[in-house]
Amino acid sequence: MVYYYCPHIPRPVGGIKAIWQDANFLNQLGYPVKILQLHQKPTYFGLEKTPYEILKLEKYPIIPNLKDDDVIILPDILPQYASYFNCVKVEFFQGIIFSQTDRNFNHLLSNSKYVTEWIYEQFKKEAITVRRFIDTNIFKPKEKVPGTIAYMPRKNNRVVKKVIENFQREFEFIPIEDKTEQEVADILGKAEFYLTVAYPEGFNLPPAEAMACETIPIGFDGLGGREFMTPANSIVVDNMNTYALLEKFKYLKNVVKEQRDKMARLGRVFVEEIYNEKKVKADLTNFMNVLGIQK
Repeated sequence: MVYYYCPHIPRPVGGIKAIWQDANFLNQLGYPVKILQLHQKPTYFGLEKTPYEILKLEKYPIIPNLKDDDVIILPDILPQYASYFNCVKVEFFQGIIFSQTDRNFNHLLSNSKYVTEWIYEQFKKEAITVRRFIDTNIFKPKEKVPGTIAYMPRKNNRVVKKVIENFQREFEFIPIEDKTEQEVADILGKAEFYLTVAYPEGFNLPPAEAMACETIPIGFDGLGGREFMTPANSIVVDNMNTYALLEKFKYLKNVVKEQRDKMARLGRVFVEEIYNEKKVKADLTNFMNVLGIQK
């Protein structure tokens, strides 16, 4: 049995979404998988029914009764838990902020090419890459509202405030915070641009979802976003260079509609081609093969 150990975070977080998405796909593929969910199942992503067990904790950590050949997948924020398990252990890296890995892990799992390369540079260890899935049936373009820019205020809010202070007369800024997946998709679908300022990121999911909505990202790639944000589909400046970002905004309204439409279409085409269900399931099948897990 494969167990995903899932923390409880009472707000929409991409890392939680990734755990449930991967478990759902493995379940569909016929692999024995179960989620060990702390406290309660998240409801904001509209996730499918995967077998799970709610863990009510008095104190950390809880130690399920696992067999030696079971697999426990721990998120990168909990590497210290590895020593509490005697089964096969996998650390799931979804970023580079938590830059420590417990040597007790048997395998390392990564959510992007960038993170896989970073793990090797830092620890001289190979990681298995499972790309992220972008549901283009949910994240899709709608009728665009001219001059609208969506953003998420949770990270680097100082940069967001600086941009809004300087350009709130020229553009309408629409915050995305504590929304369901469908609500996020609706906002992104109508916006012309998505302001991305998160840094550092292992994958940088929101601008990829924006691209699926034919909404052009403008801002920082967050390192992980280099996998999909290019000059052909995004307006990118050096990470944390607020001055360069403000300069880009000065000329944003001068980008002709034909150029915006082309960039937007190219962004969606890229996401459809790279982050689709078929390729994610192929990555997960390879992951199971490496672990020696049979259906």
